[in-house]
Amino acid sequence: MVEEKLVHELKHIISTDYCIGDLIEFEQIHLGTVNKSFIIRTAGENKKRTYFFRKYNPGKTKIEIEFEHSVITHLKKKRFALIAGLIHAKDGKTYVNRNKGQDHFYAIFNILPGKDKYSWVNPDCLNHDLKSAGGVLAKFHNIVFDLKPEQSRCEPKIMELLPLIANKISICAKKGGETPFDICLRENLDAIIATIDKTLNVFVCGVQGSEYKDLVQMVIHCDYHPGNLKFQNNTITGLFDFDWSKVDVRCFDVALAIIYFCTIWEGNSDGSLDMAKTSIFFQNYQNSCVTAPGPLNGSELKYLPHMIKAANIYVISWIIQDFYEKGIIVDPYTYRKYLQHHTRFLAWLEKKRNFSGLEELFL
Repeated sequence: MVEEKLVHELKHIISTDYCIGDLIEFEQIHLGTVNKSFIIRTAGENKKRTYFFRKYNPGKTKIEIEFEHSVITHLKKKRFALIAGLIHAKDGKTYVNRNKGQDHFYAIFNILPGKDKYSWVNPDCLNHDLKSAGGVLAKFHNIVFDLKPEQSRCEPKIMELLPLIANKISICAKKGGETPFDICLRENLDAIIATIDKTLNVFVCGVQGSEYKDLVQMVIHCDYHPGNLKFQNNTITGLFDFDWSKVDVRCFDVALAIIYFCTIWEGNSDGSLDMAKTSIFFQNYQNSCVTAPGPLNGSELKYLPHMIKAANIYVISWIIQDFYEKGIIVDPYTYRKYLQHHTRFLAWLEKKRNFSGLEELFL
């Protein structure tokens, strides 16, 4: 049931701030966990149209919204066919801000064709979809490489973020209660902190020295997972959710994608990486980087296994943050499953044989 206040917001913004007709129907969808999203249908000038309406999380800033929309606009100008265009408001902006003591942002997008075939949880992607997904990420990187945005998401780059994550999750563990999630976090806290320390040590000694310049930095998607793709007739027809995009090292984006697309979620193998699927995704990414910045270079390949560790910590941090920010409205057993999966992957990565296998795959 959509709350009456939110329905009023929808109707008021559509009628007051846009020229897309009158709202005649809407349906709330639950694609993500941060923003509120709707499929809306409007009627005007003897035409009925369908759009995607987003109410952004109240924590989003104007700078972040404008950065996200600049990425989408750039992709549209470069004729990247897989994204939904933004509908401009009456004032010409790509968003509406209702300031009620705090900024509240809204945006309307065109509808992407296709269906949601996978989720970020246990996607178990078919091999041809994995191959296509690797190619789409490469094409995205090719197209946005020349984008030099004036703004960016407020979140620090991953190497600056890791120490902040360590501090934040330590505080959460101390203040947590006695739910299954709280207990799981405390049981795994030392291992998480140890991985952060080891990963930081690798990058401080290597990447932030002479090799740092060889790690390509650019706009990245930062949330490239199977649930953010649309499919039709076994073809990817849409890529969405750019609100996590930021400027960071490219290999971090590839590392995140490998985790989301290629880890195993079920049975005794839960938390391990499917190396065959990883190879399919990674090789087609490399083969599809036909323009600048080109395939991952030597330094990016060398540090990609370590970046996968960092990316896994990043996802763990999101799980913990989301659980404690949402409080009683989330299921501790569901979030424990998420945390267990990624802490098992953390342990998998610490085994020398597994990590060496990754190094061999990428070099």
